[in-house]
Amino acid sequence: AFPGIAAAAATAAAAYGGLAFTQFKGFSQFGFVGSSGMLVTAAMTFAATPLAIAVIDPPRRVAESTRTQEAVRQWFARRPVALGTAAALALALVLGGVLGARAGMRGGWWDGDLRTLRSTASLQHGAARWDREVSEIFGTWLTPVVALTPDAASREALATSLRGALSTPRVMIERVETLSRYVPPADDQRARIDALQRLKRRIDAIPPERIPADARDVLDRWVRDPASLFITTQNLPDAIAGPFRERSGNVEGTVLVFPLLSVNYDRAENVIAFARLTNDAPKPPGAVVGGAFLVLAEVLRVLRAEAPRVIAAVCALVSLALLAVFRRRPVRVPVVLIVVSLATLAAMLIMRALGVRLNMLNFAAVPITLGVGADYVVNLLGAMDSLRCDAREACARMGGAILLCSLTTVVGYLTLLLASSGALRSFGQAAVLGEICAVLVVLVIYPAVARGRTSQDTP
Repeated sequence: AFPGIAAAAATAAAAYGGLAFTQFKGFSQFGFVGSSGMLVTAAMTFAATPLAIAVIDPPRRVAESTRTQEAVRQWFARRPVALGTAAALALALVLGGVLGARAGMRGGWWDGDLRTLRSTASLQHGAARWDREVSEIFGTWLTPVVALTPDAASREALATSLRGALSTPRVMIERVETLSRYVPPADDQRARIDALQRLKRRIDAIPPERIPADARDVLDRWVRDPASLFITTQNLPDAIAGPFRERSGNVEGTVLVFPLLSVNYDRAENVIAFARLTNDAPKPPGAVVGGAFLVLAEVLRVLRAEAPRVIAAVCALVSLALLAVFRRRPVRVPVVLIVVSLATLAAMLIMRALGVRLNMLNFAAVPITLGVGADYVVNLLGAMDSLRCDAREACARMGGAILLCSLTTVVGYLTLLLASSGALRSFGQAAVLGEICAVLVVLVIYPAVARGRTSQDTP
């Protein structure tokens, strides 16, 4: 069993490793964990299983064949039935793929509704719902995008640049705030204080008994010492200065950008447009801009831009792993790639036909399907070599193990359908569909159409 299982682990690890070719750390680290996990699991299997067999000493099978194996042999022996079933299944996959391609070309491939990634509980009665309602109550976005500059002069230049960039040709912001809104220019304040001082001198000249009691308190509070009313960034109340204050205590370089509440930022295209305009706006030296919008938009941009490169990297790595396994029969490499690529493509297109678009999480199901599909084909070919039989006999004798591997994986992914997170649910849907397509192609279609010769004669 070593050649087949080791080769299957290598191809699956290569598929996960392809995710490392993206700049998005969520995927690259996911790929590293998956790749190393595949190799460690295979190594531990060969280290632990013989010891477990020696200790437990399970009963050995006496009969050459089980009832299931005989049923599989009889099924493939009825060539018209096996070929007809394989053709019907292939036709169903093609039809589902055509419907998915049609839906993708009409409505797009990537999910533009970011709410589908959120937690259902959060959208219904949690933070996502209350965030929207509280923003509507106050009439403003409560979590602005933040820009930092080295000093107050560059701060105002950046604020002006962002106002212009995010207001034409489409208005995407409610306002851009700096402390200058709350700290008027010094000359303007001095002019106002001079006017108050003149007023104070005139009020001081009025006999106290001529001033009503209720007015005296107001005058004492506001005209008592006009010079003390001079506003600076240091004497602003924390309720005003707090949102501008860095952890260092500096408040001079902060710019707050409040997105327009009437713009639907649950749509990915609006988030991407906001980030693009913000990033393209001219900025003074040393200025930086950050916020959840910009992070999310960058993740979406990277995934969409690098998706073809990731898939190409996965195919290349799987091919290298297969070349190492099938170095004496390199013709098997394109056979395996074609089989698993068709299964993966069918799964993704059927997923789109069912209304599930690609998003920032379920895209990982594409290379995973390539990996597990190659895993199953390699196991079947390994059985053909070890048992010196054709694909149908290998399916009868090894198909149960392959099917069990697929079912355990499907059960694991099915648990994701119970998750509150829409992103996790969509990943589970894509992964389960990929598993089903891969195992059907490997165990039903491929053995039925493969030529009935032994592994010594056929690739």
